[in-house]
Amino acid sequence: ITRARRYAAVHGLQDTQDFVKGDFMNMPLENNTFDACYAIEATPHASSLKGVYAEAFRILKPGGVFACYEWILTDKYDAANPEHQKIAKGIKLGCSLVNLVTREEVIDALETAGFEIEEVEDLAVNDDVVPWYYPLSGELKYARTSWDYFTIFRSSTYGRLMTNTMCAALEKIGLFAPGSGQVAKFLDIGATSLAESGKLGIYTPMFFFVARKPGDWRSEQ
Repeated sequence: ITRARRYAAVHGLQDTQDFVKGDFMNMPLENNTFDACYAIEATPHASSLKGVYAEAFRILKPGGVFACYEWILTDKYDAANPEHQKIAKGIKLGCSLVNLVTREEVIDALETAGFEIEEVEDLAVNDDVVPWYYPLSGELKYARTSWDYFTIFRSSTYGRLMTNTMCAALEKIGLFAPGSGQVAKFLDIGATSLAESGKLGIYTPMFFFVARKPGDWRSEQ
């Protein structure tokens, strides 16, 4: 928070914004306060989508807009497919998710909260040559810039081995906190599972929606 406020001051924005640390399941913010709010790949970690969406609804003024990138299982996911099950389990473990939800569950949670849905789209379904999971796949065929090679190397077999070995070594000599090596392994599982899910099209981190709280705060003044 201190750093964010310092950066805001550097850009002359200290009088037009503020930063608050809180629980998005119980935000320390007043009802009917904001014209708009957004979440980018954060709400997948909520214990309840209905709960976090209800909080977004609460803090918005009537007519306010909520935009979000959500992580969901796509219609291609087959709950009876052992490979799909393994990948889903890896995502849940490696990305520390409580639940893996579907499009229908997202829509239901929004409507239960009271939102009117204006737009929904899986932005991962497109004609892009480079897919969303390229930084996690470790495949050089997706490299387009010099920085891409570095990014992809980190996700390659050798890159991950180096990262895991370094974390374990630094933990052993006390420079990293206890458990850092195990956390690196969990993250490795998550990255691998996400890349595999992307290749099969069974999971997307780019389910985008725009929803509106009914009413118009201006007419209620």
